[in-house]
Amino acid sequence: MPSHRYGSASEKESIRPRVQTLVWQESKLKISFQSDFFEGHVGELILLMALETKMSSTKRKYLTISSTMETSQPNFKVTCAIPRTGRTFENFLTKLKTLGVDTNEIDKILQVSKQSKSVSRVDFVEASQFHQDAIQQFPCFGLFVDRKRNKRPYRVGFLGYEWMIGGVCVRIEGEEPHNGSSLIRLDEIDCAVVGLDELLTMTQYYLQDPTLVTKWGMYNYNLDPKKPTGIRIAGSAQLTRYSPVLGQDVQDMVGFFLISKPKPPQPNSDKKPEPNSPLDLFVHLSTHGRRVFVKGRYAGIVNAAYPTLKITPVEDVEDAVMQAEVGCVGLEIVQTGNTLRRKGLVLHGTPLFLSESLYVVDYSRYCQNKSLQK
Repeated sequence: MPSHRYGSASEKESIRPRVQTLVWQESKLKISFQSDFFEGHVGELILLMALETKMSSTKRKYLTISSTMETSQPNFKVTCAIPRTGRTFENFLTKLKTLGVDTNEIDKILQVSKQSKSVSRVDFVEASQFHQDAIQQFPCFGLFVDRKRNKRPYRVGFLGYEWMIGGVCVRIEGEEPHNGSSLIRLDEIDCAVVGLDELLTMTQYYLQDPTLVTKWGMYNYNLDPKKPTGIRIAGSAQLTRYSPVLGQDVQDMVGFFLISKPKPPQPNSDKKPEPNSPLDLFVHLSTHGRRVFVKGRYAGIVNAAYPTLKITPVEDVEDAVMQAEVGCVGLEIVQTGNTLRRKGLVLHGTPLFLSESLYVVDYSRYCQNKSLQK
């Protein structure tokens, strides 16, 4: 039986359980199945069929069907989208422990998630085997395509689960990181955990001057009144991550830095060359047309902020800089700098902007939903 979605009250009323009379050719039948008839109501539809015989010249058999539908209203009051996998996902679930969520549940989910990358497969059947194992450990996982990898393998990721947080039942749903702001614009979720870099990628159109948004606190004040949107940053998610260097949890932040090969030493000089400031480099790059390597999904941000740069979208910025001629630079998200040091690359000056995980909402929806405000 095909599934249908009904929007208006009259349409919902039309599918209320009722008695029908149909032609029947068997003695008895009982059907039990699950159906999603209208949005937000998933219930079990039980059809109990009793045979009635009507005497007629053709002696046809008729059936009286009585149906009952048991639907349960959703328990959750707030929906929140988070990344399906990765650092932000792990940090967010770890924070849930401090908000009263069962620690054993979180640990089971994190254990599966940390294995998911290594067991991702291009073969759907092979990937499904780990998926079945994952949902046996905890029923919250789904299978998705990991588009960040070259071979685009199938990978197990967080699908969704409901937890009580601060006295409010919240449905946490796994999504692509860059989809959070889009889902809010489509009015399909209440809030999302989104990095500033991801938010700028998807919403830079609404900003008066993207170059001024170097920290998340500048975002709401830089929205262009001529391009109305309800998207707002509600605040920092204050996610932390353990630092082995400091031996404690620190707030998880990254910076968007200029990187390059080190300058060759000058003849007859023992002094190491000092790196230029980012602004000096941008003036130089814009004037002389040197290539700037940028990860593909961030090319739009950079182009909007610095339209005169000669941008080359690449998959791996660090490798592109290492293989390019001297003078080329890259713009890369850097957290600890360990990879840069290992590859012998240089980081220049302060970041163009700092990114951290943020709570993003639709302003009108936020004002109307008291549970969301908690």
